[in-house]
Amino acid sequence: RSSIDQGMVAAVPELKSEADTLAWKREYHIRKREAEWKKKQDELLTQKQTAWEVQRLEKQNRLAAAREQARRKRMEERVQKKHQQVDREYRDKCREVQIDQRMEAWEKSQNAAILSQNGYGIKDG
Repeated sequence: RSSIDQGMVAAVPELKSEADTLAWKREYHIRKREAEWKKKQDELLTQKQTAWEVQRLEKQNRLAAAREQARRKRMEERVQKKHQQVDREYRDKCREVQIDQRMEAWEKSQNAAILSQNGYGIKDG
């Protein structure tokens, strides 16, 4: 027997007539149906609450994943900008070295030209 049946059977009064018995049975079945309905409603509510909790957790996970993706994207952009900056600085440095080398070569050639015009050129032995 179910716990509902046991609880109700324990409360069986002394019945004196068939009408009392029918009334008691009718009340018993009404209470039993009400208890079963309440149990079913409680189960449905528990299922709904569980579904709501699952939805809440899924939403929370989606938001956390989106935040993590945004954080990674920002970090990748920072790394990319840093790489671009390092590359730009390297190219600028190379450009400066080339300019300095050209300037030095030009100055040497100009000095040699001036010296040769004035007769101070290097003499071959």
